[in-house]
Amino acid sequence: EIRTPMNGVIGMLQVLRDSALSQEQTTQVDVAAASANTLLRLLEDVLDLSRLEQGQLEFVSRPFSPESMALHLTALYAAPAAAKGIRVFTTVQSDVPVLVSGDALRLRQILLNLIGNAVKFTEVGRVEVVIGLAAPVEQQIARLRFAVRDTGIGMDETTRTNLFQKFSQGDSSITRRYGGSGLGLALSQTLVCRMGGEIRVTSELGQGSEFSFELSFPVVDRNGAPEDESHPPD
Repeated sequence: EIRTPMNGVIGMLQVLRDSALSQEQTTQVDVAAASANTLLRLLEDVLDLSRLEQGQLEFVSRPFSPESMALHLTALYAAPAAAKGIRVFTTVQSDVPVLVSGDALRLRQILLNLIGNAVKFTEVGRVEVVIGLAAPVEQQIARLRFAVRDTGIGMDETTRTNLFQKFSQGDSSITRRYGGSGLGLALSQTLVCRMGGEIRVTSELGQGSEFSFELSFPVVDRNGAPEDESHPPD
């Protein structure tokens, strides 16, 4: 019931944008649409946190590719990052399984928050998503380590201690400058904990940050399908 009217607003703004508008009106509609999408993401975070606290958020396990997911997410942020003059890219270690089984939707939600924050707080340099094995695969279980590294503004110890509190960004001046509710990190930490991990942060003021976590997944396909040797390539 909360999401429905927001989706209606966003849909009608798109219809309005596709109509005959002046350049100034198009700009105004774009601003309204961006604000509506920001509010919708905030509503999603609030609802997910509420469901988590009530024990009503379900986790679904399905096969997915960690590499494909990371590449897709960094592609989503390529344009806004390029507009700031920074790079967003993915590095996946060669021993990471091709397919694992888990809740790809929740993992995507976590990484979206971390990558979005990294892009927001980075003015120069790069944002890198790194996926690797935290330990050798045993009994078809892969312990994967996900890390989002940036060359952004970094944080001091006081700011780091307040990061995962709801509606907090650790530093009021950061909130004024960059905006945001602080819910994204709180939600991400809660989701990671529910999936069997914990988000860790390493950062120095002015030297960038790294957010990382480890999660275990059953391996579906470790190395990918072998090539059909009966039909060699041309």
